Order: sequence, then structure tokens, then C-alpha cells
Amino acid sequence: MYSQQNQYIMERGDVFRIYFKSSFYYDNIMLKFEKITGKKEHQN
Repeated sequence: MYSQQNQYIMERGDVFRIYFKSSFYYDNIMLKFEKITGKKEHQN
């Protein structure tokens, strides 16, 4: 689950990766970004 979300952020969230290098903020942004976009499904 984590790796899938991580992959999504790596593909669409380069800016997030740059601005939020801390893993804690990274996780928070991932969850918030996921809620905002509503992308909970796995696009495999």
C-alpha cells in the first residue's frame, strides 16, 4: 500500500518530494493529497 502511494507521488508529486523531504511531512502530504484528489485506487 505504502509503495503504491509512494509511486503515485513520485510520478505526479515531484514538487512535493522537493519541498517535503522529511518523511513525516511526506506522509502527511501523501494522505492530504490523496484525500484532495480522491485517488485511493491503485492504477496498476
